[in-house]
Amino acid sequence: MNNLTSSTILLAQLVYRRTKAVTLTLIIAVVSACAFAAKPIPAVVHVRSAAFAYTITSFSPASGAPGTLVTVTGSGFTSASTLAIGGKPAIVTSYTATQIVGMVMPGAITGKVVIASVSSSTDFTVTETPYPVFQQGAKLIDTTIKYGPYNSVFESIGQGKTAALAADGNSAVVGSSSSYLFYARKNNKWTVSAVFVGNTPFRTLSNYLALSADGSTALTGHDAGPAKLYKRTNGAWQDAGTLNDSLGNVVGLSADGKTAILGKNSYGGSYSGGETGLGITIMKLVGNTWQKQQVADVPNYTEEHVYLGMIRFDEEGNVTNTPQYYTVGRGSPGNRVAISADGKTAAASSFQNAGRYNRLFNLGYTAIYKLSSTGWEVQAVLPQYGDFKFSADGNTFLAGGLVYTRNGDTWSLQQYLPYGGGAMSADGNTIVFAAPTPAAFIRAGNGWVQKEIPAPNPAAVATEDRLNNIALSADGSTAFFGIPDDATRKSQYNNQPLGSVTVYGTVPYNPLDYATTITFSNTTATTTTLSWPRGNGTTNRAVFLKMGTDGVPAAINGTAYTPDSSFMSFNSWPKIASVAATGWYCVYNGKGGYVNISGLRTGTTYTASVVEYTGSAGAETYRVTGVKTKVTTPIVAPNYATSVRANPGKNPATMMSIEYYPNGPIPVGLAIFVKEIGLASSIFYPYNYSEIPLPGTASYAANNKFGTGEQIGGSGWFCVYNGVPSPNAVSVTGLRPGAYYRVVAVNYNGSKSKPVYTEPDDRGSTGDTYRTNSFDPPTGYATALTFSNTTATSSTLSWTNGTGASRAVFIKAGSLGAPVIYEGYYSPEASNPYTLGNPVYQQSGNTDWYCVYAGTGSSVNLLGLSPSTTYRVVVVDYNGGDGAAPAAFVARFNGANVTTPAPVGAPATPPTGYATAYAFSNTAPTSTTLSWTSSNGAARAVFLKKGTSGALNVLQGHAYTASNTFGLGDMAGTNGWYCIYNGTGSSVNIAGLSASTTYRAIVLEYNKVTGVAGTEGYNLSRYNGANVTTTVAPALVLTTNQKRMLVEQEVLADNATPDLNIHQGMSPNGDGANDVFTIDGIGAYPQNTVKIMNSNGDVIYTAIGYDNYLKAFDGHSAKGDLQKAGTYFYALEYKKGADTIRKTGYLVIKY
Repeated sequence: MNNLTSSTILLAQLVYRRTKAVTLTLIIAVVSACAFAAKPIPAVVHVRSAAFAYTITSFSPASGAPGTLVTVTGSGFTSASTLAIGGKPAIVTSYTATQIVGMVMPGAITGKVVIASVSSSTDFTVTETPYPVFQQGAKLIDTTIKYGPYNSVFESIGQGKTAALAADGNSAVVGSSSSYLFYARKNNKWTVSAVFVGNTPFRTLSNYLALSADGSTALTGHDAGPAKLYKRTNGAWQDAGTLNDSLGNVVGLSADGKTAILGKNSYGGSYSGGETGLGITIMKLVGNTWQKQQVADVPNYTEEHVYLGMIRFDEEGNVTNTPQYYTVGRGSPGNRVAISADGKTAAASSFQNAGRYNRLFNLGYTAIYKLSSTGWEVQAVLPQYGDFKFSADGNTFLAGGLVYTRNGDTWSLQQYLPYGGGAMSADGNTIVFAAPTPAAFIRAGNGWVQKEIPAPNPAAVATEDRLNNIALSADGSTAFFGIPDDATRKSQYNNQPLGSVTVYGTVPYNPLDYATTITFSNTTATTTTLSWPRGNGTTNRAVFLKMGTDGVPAAINGTAYTPDSSFMSFNSWPKIASVAATGWYCVYNGKGGYVNISGLRTGTTYTASVVEYTGSAGAETYRVTGVKTKVTTPIVAPNYATSVRANPGKNPATMMSIEYYPNGPIPVGLAIFVKEIGLASSIFYPYNYSEIPLPGTASYAANNKFGTGEQIGGSGWFCVYNGVPSPNAVSVTGLRPGAYYRVVAVNYNGSKSKPVYTEPDDRGSTGDTYRTNSFDPPTGYATALTFSNTTATSSTLSWTNGTGASRAVFIKAGSLGAPVIYEGYYSPEASNPYTLGNPVYQQSGNTDWYCVYAGTGSSVNLLGLSPSTTYRVVVVDYNGGDGAAPAAFVARFNGANVTTPAPVGAPATPPTGYATAYAFSNTAPTSTTLSWTSSNGAARAVFLKKGTSGALNVLQGHAYTASNTFGLGDMAGTNGWYCIYNGTGSSVNIAGLSASTTYRAIVLEYNKVTGVAGTEGYNLSRYNGANVTTTVAPALVLTTNQKRMLVEQEVLADNATPDLNIHQGMSPNGDGANDVFTIDGIGAYPQNTVKIMNSNGDVIYTAIGYDNYLKAFDGHSAKGDLQKAGTYFYALEYKKGADTIRKTGYLVIKY
């Protein structure tokens, strides 16, 4: 017995064909000492020597989350010194005689810092792991020119395709398509400290890079050649060579930088072009030499699969040839790798690859390795995953979007998170994902809670091939979010995106400076350019503009201001730009140094202010500028018109509502003039726009009562409005009913007292002529709408009149809506019967209204209706409408619905239910008894025919005469279906049968009009059928549901148990044949379990106690989804006496 602890993990695997047909196989990964060719280098055990006298004088920081690097100052430290923080051994990342640095491990609690047996005088406080929520500064995009082999010149394209962060988040390495960029943070500013040019991997993966906890050792993977090491000494990075191994596409590195895992894989090569694992190597740094460790092989495992490309089917869905099987096993690992910070747990995956007809080349998996005293053993085998990460102690494993936890040697799935390709904190309590925008999850007990992280600001200018990447520091305080195809900046050599990295942290940066010189230039009557020197706000700056000179913007932290560089323009009214303090509009929000502003008013003074800020949208920290500047635009007459529209609407006959819309920037003001034309018969007078007011340079006093405002000379043009434009209409009173008025608006700049009007040539089609209502609209509306004498084709509507002189009745088929009556509608033209006239003019989406009455009465006979149809009817009061005078309709009206009945003698509405639970009993050679459970029909008719196929052609509205002697009742159609019962009961004794003959019975529920023959309404949309075979021995027949296929079981003598016959084809199309997956004889084995799997091995349906009837697979999954036609697989397990029998095979679904 060796000292290697065996460990297991149980996984459910689908087996398509085995020597013993077993549905579930337990895969037990057991690795013994004999799997190792040699023992690895044993782990170093730190032992305190009595010769050393340790002292601890201080440590920093005083608090932090697991993953925090703690620097301990004292004396007597050596390589043998052990460090514990908060009761947990820490990972020592570096040491000198007077200083030792270690990483706080998961499980640590607030407590002492201990070196050997010497404790600190104060506690280290363990805090909860945070998540990075604030964008810290502008995106990192390196634009420096680099020089490669053979004097090549290039830039780093695709920055952010992979990244790694040190434990404290102050050092990072970022991969691009042609180089590795080493970053360092100082005073909240990231700078590139080194660049190494090389053949970087072309794929965007998170584990092509690895960085030690203190950021002093980097390991990079390469598609060609071994992995490379880089070391930082005194702040300078140097190439430290390779690990002298042929492996090295994907890499992982322990926190102390002394244990590395390397994975080798190839891209393409199979028919599907997938990735193929070629093996892994685990190496340890001993002294100055990297030495290979012994790694156990992953236990082999094989499965037999059907070669789908060789299966042939006939028209009935039956397999016509013997399926071919092939054996597929596990390939080598190496597609992805990972290692825990403590260097004691590792993982490697092998991807499943498939070729033509989905033929597999190898089975996918992820192997978990554990370091023991004898070497690296396989602890567990999990399903295949792409990218994965470990917590520092290896007890939490993020695989794609699945979170696994380890208890002892057993791994279990904790939760599925809806993302993939994430990064994890040291304690495994914080996870961040990259796609499509950053997202964080925080562990709460045994569950996870999602936290929002704002998208990068400004947004990436990315292509459609967006493959983002994310890295997280061990302490959870810093994240690097990479977008390698961000085209915010492009290469000047090949126009390819340089990519970007956005830094996120737990606190926002504060601006350290602000713009001090703000300048206006190129100012015109309506435009200007504002420029400023850039402050050092690390994200953006917001620029605010105000009409006037007082106050400051007073931007509020945490508020994202939406810019609109068109200040108070027509297109921005109401304004879409955000407002800071009163009157201050945001005209720019970005990281540039100028903005072109439009939409200004002539002769107006404006003041601008530039406000620096940091943080992402919704989390801004503002620094108000110390200076403002102002500009005054010159006075220029508006060179555009303002369109007007007078809409009498529901207004009284003496009033008109005037709406106006400037055809350019909002002017300083406008004056509206109205002139009466008279009672002319044409609303188009005058026929052109030659008659317009000429106000000159004077200012006119306005009054909205026509004739009382100031007039332009004796021209008849009266001013009804003069002031600042607003979105409100002007209501003009004092008008004559049925008279025509001309309306013109004249823009002006300058001021109300000294206006500069639009020149006549620029006014264009500014005015038009409008007519007031001849009558005031009614104030009261019709009520008490009542229907009577309703037949299949007509109804009488009556109502209580409103205050209108007349009223119109409108009708449409349906139950909702109201007519939109065109204003100025002349006398309504009624057309009755319904739909014979033209429909009323309608707006989009509300059509088919017809006027069926116009007059002074209070009722109307509605004619030309259709049976069994619902109609919507409204009564609208109005005044006028005679001759050339338009009608003035009431503003409010009522509506009501009426539904016509079916014509006399028409079939009744069929019931919705159907009979169930068919059962045959007392079956003899010439007779049997059929019973059933009735549904909600008023009665039911039972039909029987010889044989099991043939359509049942029952006619609606037909009464069938029944006889319980087969063949004597009425026959439905010509296929031999005879009515054997017609009534309200639930059973019938059937006679006149032939011996040893199979019959099929159907029970139809129906309703009928009481006392009226020929009104039977049968439920022909859904009914059951059942078969019975007359024999000498009694027989029990199980029925099918919803027109399903025949399910029949004979009662066997002497308690004999039948053999099962499993049907391998089904066509769930509702035709009553082969609608369900059928297992003949299953009723004799009620203790059974049936599972249906798709070609991917996913279980889509499970039933315990399968019976072909109440529990039957009808083509729908357990979630209710109808499955596609194709080949599926079944697994049956049932009890036969004391034995458990298992059967597996394939099932073909056709439609």
